[in-house]
Amino acid sequence: MRRRALILAEGVYGSTDGKTAHGLVRRSDRFEVLGVIDSGFRGMDAGEVLDGRRRGIRIYGSLEEALRDHPDAEVLIIGAAVAGGRLPPGYREVVAEALRRGMDVVSGLHEFLSDDPELARLAAEHGAEIVDVRKIYSGWREFYRGEIDSVDSLRVVVVGTDSAIGKRTTALMLADELSARGVRAAFIGTGQTAWMQGARYGIVLDAMVNDFITGGLEREIVRAYREERPDVIVVPGQGALLHPAFPGSLEILTVVRPEVVVLQHAPARRHLDGFPQYPMPDLDRYVRLLELITGRRLYAITVNTEGMTPGEADAAVEEYERRYGVVSCAPLLHGVGRIVDRMMEDFQRLRAVARARGRGALWEQGCPMVSPDLTCFEELRVEGLRVERRGISADYVLRRPGGPEERYRLLHRYEGDLPPEARDVAPLMVSVPAVNYALFSRRIVFDVPLTELDAEFISEMSRVTARDIFVNRIVNRTGFVRDEFIPDPSRVEPEDAEPRAEMEFPSLRDSEPWGPPGRGCGVMSSGGKESLLTYGVAREIGCDPRPCFLNESGHHWFTALRAYRWFRANEPRTIRVWSNVDRLYSWVERNMRIIRAEALRRRRPEVYPIRLFFFEHYVLSCLPALIAGGAGDVLLGNEYDDPSGLTYEFRGIRHYYAVYDQSQEFDAYMTRWFRRRGWGIRQWSAVRPLSGLVVERVLASRYPELFRLQVSCHSAHPEGGDVRPCGTCFKCNGIQLFLLANGLDPRAIGYREEHVRGLPRRVSRGMVRLDADELEHSVALASRRTGMDFPGVAAREHPHVEMLQFDDRNSRFDAIPPEHRERIWSIYEGYARGYAYLSGGEWAEITREEALRRAAEGDLWARAPGTG
Repeated sequence: MRRRALILAEGVYGSTDGKTAHGLVRRSDRFEVLGVIDSGFRGMDAGEVLDGRRRGIRIYGSLEEALRDHPDAEVLIIGAAVAGGRLPPGYREVVAEALRRGMDVVSGLHEFLSDDPELARLAAEHGAEIVDVRKIYSGWREFYRGEIDSVDSLRVVVVGTDSAIGKRTTALMLADELSARGVRAAFIGTGQTAWMQGARYGIVLDAMVNDFITGGLEREIVRAYREERPDVIVVPGQGALLHPAFPGSLEILTVVRPEVVVLQHAPARRHLDGFPQYPMPDLDRYVRLLELITGRRLYAITVNTEGMTPGEADAAVEEYERRYGVVSCAPLLHGVGRIVDRMMEDFQRLRAVARARGRGALWEQGCPMVSPDLTCFEELRVEGLRVERRGISADYVLRRPGGPEERYRLLHRYEGDLPPEARDVAPLMVSVPAVNYALFSRRIVFDVPLTELDAEFISEMSRVTARDIFVNRIVNRTGFVRDEFIPDPSRVEPEDAEPRAEMEFPSLRDSEPWGPPGRGCGVMSSGGKESLLTYGVAREIGCDPRPCFLNESGHHWFTALRAYRWFRANEPRTIRVWSNVDRLYSWVERNMRIIRAEALRRRRPEVYPIRLFFFEHYVLSCLPALIAGGAGDVLLGNEYDDPSGLTYEFRGIRHYYAVYDQSQEFDAYMTRWFRRRGWGIRQWSAVRPLSGLVVERVLASRYPELFRLQVSCHSAHPEGGDVRPCGTCFKCNGIQLFLLANGLDPRAIGYREEHVRGLPRRVSRGMVRLDADELEHSVALASRRTGMDFPGVAAREHPHVEMLQFDDRNSRFDAIPPEHRERIWSIYEGYARGYAYLSGGEWAEITREEALRRAAEGDLWARAPGTG
């Protein structure tokens, strides 16, 4: 039966020094907590103060007041855990009064109250007991024996980037969640609060002589294993590895040798607990340190939400999943179900590692595979093409090893009748999504009437896409690919990134050239700033633009919806193609054995698990309607991408940082290929020389009606008859920063005041994807205009960011066709600071005349680079 207790936490409740009180308020199997004593929160609910959740535990201003409501209280617990472990000032009198009333006193402090002669006398006189929890363990003399090697349970350790950060709470939640799912889980306490909460097994690490800590912990783990035979053992860390006053957890990691390491972090903390002179170490450092110590990749990051709004916590979770490729959650907001979901997916593999753990084999089981077999499908087939009056469709058929065939119908629907040329485009259009799976299939059969040039295109795009996927989605961990399929980066060879699939084209046919291309241009429109500016520029120079929207069946359509509604009402040549290609991609990924199912359920809209080649499907889907409308150019809104510091190679594998189909090189390839195919279409970008900062400036100043349409957010949502950006994602943060740097009001396009107020914190935490110079320059301008402070981000001006930027890789002088080049540059000149050229890693200002001369010497429109 639990004993009825009051907690003395005067002056510390709600702070890191009150962590013992916090743990007991949240949970205790040893005590029934009746109330908390802290005059600063008198009359409030202890749970509400702690984390906004009422727990029916009242906070009192004094012991006397608490006893009036709870005269049956049996125990007074010291809820403070202050640096040095001594009884805080003012507490002694309260402890003495409790003893006079016959109450037992429980303390987890380093100062043993039972050694105080006066307090010991009061306890003896009034039949009370003083329990010093740390005293229980101070005499333990268990030396490490290696018996833990007999324990084949899966082992989980929760460590923290700081002390008093919630390690124990998260560990308990994990053990409870596992138990709720029928998994036998044992929790091993490592501190005094766990004892007070009623942990059946454990030690108080910092009460023991150092030589015997590992032996004591081993004893308790072995005891738990022998008594309960748990499937999983969960152990919380102590202190923090890099905290100079409270170093801890190394002994725990060394003894436990966990298969699963969870790192708890408080993003809002700026310094280590209790020491404002010590800044919080960078999270990257902890991740590297833990992986070095354990020989395993970090499994999960949990977020302590102190000082954060729920939206900020959610944004941090998304950031960590993206940056580190781990599952993440905020336990007090979300629970820990997502971590346990992943553990359940990995359970057999992790248990196999645990059972293979041998005496003395400390970390070998954590070594990743060198060349994992990524094959997911014995065969992928594209067949059953149908071209109808207003529709194009085909079947995708998957056959997994030892499994039945799965079939999905890829659909496209048009608002007008298709021209005869659609029959020529359709086979390639329905085949392009399969390019993404050449790395994962033994055979891909394109049983649709393609030409030899179509087959050549598919084969070349499969090779370059396989390399990009291998480097940027497999080796560079995203959290979507299961650990056993991720190779050791240091041992990767170029052949690892080559397609596995044999390509078969059983229905090849001859091609017939079309007539001359039209004079208009199709603008691939998405609702983002670049496509809107592209339309405005194309309209101004007389390029006869036709905005084309691909209405995918998923969430992405919200991003384009605001712009589409305006164009539909104001631009009669607007084209919309509906397709379920996004659902096709999701269906294929659900059938891939290398993908984590839980990660797919939590996929962020702007992050793609595997697929990286999809823009040309967008172009080809619109092409029949564009042909009918007389378009000869296809324009995509691809802005400047700074190549500084990028190698475009990984261990001999050429790649494009996941953006090949948005690159200048790809536009040039497609223009040449269209010419060879007899279609005569050119593919290019009108905004290639511009940074996002300048794109917003031109759009807002020159085309304000288009500026107000932008929704550059993949998590946009409908609200009040409009579409609103989420306001906190990576894309939204970049847009708001650009607007503030240009002296523009983000609220003009749907952002809220709280989004803008929280921007500096989000940017400072790295929640923005901008080139380094572009970020520093934008921060410098925004800080000067608004007075905002962006801690940790250099506010440094880079003049080239506001210029027309050219380099030989991503923004050639001749990237815009010659008949449009000068007119487009003239528009931009009114909003830029001149022309800049990147050569040898250094930016140099050049004249317009020099830029025009270099453009005239270029031959981009006469040839196209290969894919390498």
